[in-house]
Amino acid sequence: MAFETRHHTLMRQVAAEGPWAARLNDVPTIGPLLPAETYYDRLSAACADIDIWSTTYLHALTGEDAVLNWMSGTALRPYLTVLADAPDLKSAYLQALGEALSLAFPMRPGGVTLLPFPRIFLLARAR
Repeated sequence: MAFETRHHTLMRQVAAEGPWAARLNDVPTIGPLLPAETYYDRLSAACADIDIWSTTYLHALTGEDAVLNWMSGTALRPYLTVLADAPDLKSAYLQALGEALSLAFPMRPGGVTLLPFPRIFLLARAR
């Protein structure tokens, strides 16, 4: 579900536009999840009980560039690794992404930035 989120979409869009684009073009990132029905279909022959649901957590992040900082420890790692030997490109990419994320996820009064964070859960019991 992360693939479809606004912050992941912006990460890929900004990576594709700018002087860093050629270097980031083939960086492997997460792919989209399968539809919940597909997980059910794949498990139904082997499982007696299947429970699938999704939810969206609302992370309350604090500080400047809160979403960018949060992503730096997870989704951005492959991009940052590729740009590690080009500090100027890395800095420029992070600046552009930070600006895009700040527009999409503005800091609220009180210094909190809200980040919707969807997740899918699956419980299955074998026959």
